[in-house]
Amino acid sequence: MRGDRNPYRGHYRRVTMLQQTTRVGLCALLAVATAGCPDDETPAADGSSTGDGSTAGTEAGSGISTGMADDTSMADSTTGDETTGGETTGEDLPDGNARFIVGERVLTETDNLTRPHLLTYAQGGVVSLVELVPELPENASVIWADVVDQGLTLVYCTAAPGDAAHPCEVRDLRSDPPGPATSLAVTPVPAGATLQYPEWVASTSSFLFSAATLDGSASGIYLAPAADGIVGAPVPLVVSGPGERVSSGFSVDHDGSRIGYLRTPEGGPPEAWIAPANPPDPMTAVRISAPVDPMQQLHVPQFVPGLDAMIYVVDSDEPANPLALSLWLVDVSTPMPGTPVRLDDPLAAPLQIRRPSIASDGHALVYYLGAEGELMGELMLVDLGGGAPAPPIRVSTPSDSGVEVTDWGWSPDGRWIAYMGRHEGPEQTDVYVVDASSTPPGDPVRVSEGLIDGGEMMIWRFDADGHWLYMFGQIDAERPGLFRVDVSGDTPGAPERVGDPATWADEELVFSSTGTKLLHAAFSGSPSVRQLALADVSGAEVGVSTIINDALGRDVDVGYGPQFSRDESVVAYRESGPGFDAPQLLHLVDLTTLDVVEVDIDTKWITAAADLP
Repeated sequence: MRGDRNPYRGHYRRVTMLQQTTRVGLCALLAVATAGCPDDETPAADGSSTGDGSTAGTEAGSGISTGMADDTSMADSTTGDETTGGETTGEDLPDGNARFIVGERVLTETDNLTRPHLLTYAQGGVVSLVELVPELPENASVIWADVVDQGLTLVYCTAAPGDAAHPCEVRDLRSDPPGPATSLAVTPVPAGATLQYPEWVASTSSFLFSAATLDGSASGIYLAPAADGIVGAPVPLVVSGPGERVSSGFSVDHDGSRIGYLRTPEGGPPEAWIAPANPPDPMTAVRISAPVDPMQQLHVPQFVPGLDAMIYVVDSDEPANPLALSLWLVDVSTPMPGTPVRLDDPLAAPLQIRRPSIASDGHALVYYLGAEGELMGELMLVDLGGGAPAPPIRVSTPSDSGVEVTDWGWSPDGRWIAYMGRHEGPEQTDVYVVDASSTPPGDPVRVSEGLIDGGEMMIWRFDADGHWLYMFGQIDAERPGLFRVDVSGDTPGAPERVGDPATWADEELVFSSTGTKLLHAAFSGSPSVRQLALADVSGAEVGVSTIINDALGRDVDVGYGPQFSRDESVVAYRESGPGFDAPQLLHLVDLTTLDVVEVDIDTKWITAAADLP
């Protein structure tokens, strides 16, 4: 079997599967923090990316990626007093400017619950630790949380035993302690409706969310204005008519002026629609998709960045070709949309399209074309920048060359397409990039030079401006390491190691807000221990990585999901183990002194809130 000849392959694929398991549900719906998804429920940081090249920017329910990188109970923690694990830190400490939302883990006999807290740190100590959702019923939990509005607002949804609805609330973080919660589930939202996770629209300072009753009798998409921490009553943008249903997923235009969604008539297949978000006039909503066969279904249409157009995908459920897809573009520059234009070549069974992805500037789209259950397919590019869409052309290694194409996506600036290529002979996995900024695009370039015989690259990821491509794999040694390649010039540079060669790296990468600092995991010793390393990546040369975690106990590792504070002065991480039931204590590293402060709270996840002056 593949992987038996490389002992690290099995280990890292198991880690990846674990991480993917936690992504199901929340992380498949929304963009997540730069660290990817920590264990269990995970907050999605404002302006974040997924941490790898495979799913960045995917809209809820769409099947199309935009390619854009845009973000143990403590009994006295509800008081807002200056406490850390119930102990006073001293009243002489001023209000801090490093703040985190910390998801406390509460273990019960049957469940693993979440209680979010706001932690404020300053001058070597914890100033306050305030429970943000103190009124939950017994065994209720926060099932999703997101810090938005440049870190000034928390939005979250909860679930309680026996309560089918998932109410969502908003808290203003502009003060310490924060302002009161505002519910989104108020009139005209139907009573008892289940809300889908609200999406923050920065351009209009508002929340968009969908809501539906359990019996399906009412469904719709709503807008709640929010300014300076004050959330207004929801306004219906789209509501279902008799016997029909409005999709829970939707997309938003770049300026927040329009939404794309699905409407399913009674007894009919879904239809793609576009509607204004301001003013909310339901009479101006129009269908953009062509009629489809009842055996077919659509995905939520997506806006093309830089173009006044939308793209949608059609699934065919015909028995002869059950998984084939087609891809369509619609001009929406006028009140009446244009006729949909097919972007892909008509498919012959058993070919199918997988995960179409649009460049951040909208100049092109790339998708995978291959047979069901096989990886010997090709990446096809459609140029959208010349007025009429151009016919698709292959940009990956030819499928008859014995290379399996996986994990593809765009650089943030829309110049490069990166993908993984698994070779049958020699058996190894490389990283390739294609310069897609010109017409026609360039040829694939292998950037994982120095890969050992039978070696494997395991992830790739661009930094925020597309200057560097970071990769993790077995370059020059059997133990995997972290490397980066300069892709700012005409041709990619050679791989440069990030971190100490005496350690071996892990797949998780967390960049600071300015992109000048990088957190990455480093394993060392026997048995190996997962530790947290900090590297300066601000210049042409990588600074020496420094282990910044506190001394670890036996069978204890640094957990997934460490975070920088927004001012980059503090790093928060949790220790994991030994065993699932052991408290996963929160630790704060002051990057000025490298002092570590332990906080007695069992932590599930961490994300940064806005720093107060």
